[in-house]
Amino acid sequence: MGTELGLYLVLGITATFVVLHSFLLLALTRAVHELRLELGVSGVETAFAPGSEAPAFSGADIHGASFSSSELVGRPTALLFISAGCDSCATTLEETQALGIKARGAVVVVCRGTTSSCAEVASTYSLPGPVIADVDGSIGGLYSISKFPTAVLIDRRGRIRTHGSPRREEIVAVVEEQSAL
Repeated sequence: MGTELGLYLVLGITATFVVLHSFLLLALTRAVHELRLELGVSGVETAFAPGSEAPAFSGADIHGASFSSSELVGRPTALLFISAGCDSCATTLEETQALGIKARGAVVVVCRGTTSSCAEVASTYSLPGPVIADVDGSIGGLYSISKFPTAVLIDRRGRIRTHGSPRREEIVAVVEEQSAL
C-alpha cells in the first residue's frame, strides 16, 4: 500500500510540474509575440512578401561549375528548393521533368544534400538544369526554407513574386514567360 501511495504521489507531482511548465511556456510565447509586435519584427511571411528583393547567392552546380544568382537577373525564374531525401518532392520534380527542355534556365533546382545525391536526383528526374547542390544549407537559409519542396518565383527585376509551396500553374507561367523572351 505504501509503494502505491508513493507512486501516485510521484505521478501527481510530475503531472503538476508538466501543467505548470506548459503554462509557463505559453506565457513566454505570448510575451515574445507581443514584444515582436511592439518592435515591428516580422516573420518569414513578410520578409518574403511579393516585391521584396531576392537574396543574392552563389554556389556550385552538380557538375562543379560555379553559379551565381546574378545570372538570373533579366529573366523570370522559379527557384525550386528540394532535398535529396524528400519523398514529398517527387510530384514537383515529375512536373518539372514534364516541362522538359522548356524549363532549362527558367527553373533552377536548389538541392539540399551532397553533390552526388543531388546529381542522382537530377538524373532520376532528367532535370534540365541548372541543379545547385546546397551542401551546407546556406542558400536555403538565405530564403528561410524550412520545408521541402518550396518554390520561390522571382521576376525579371530580381524581386520575389511568391514564396511557398510549389504550384504547377505558377511554375508553368514562369517557363512560358521566359520562353517568350
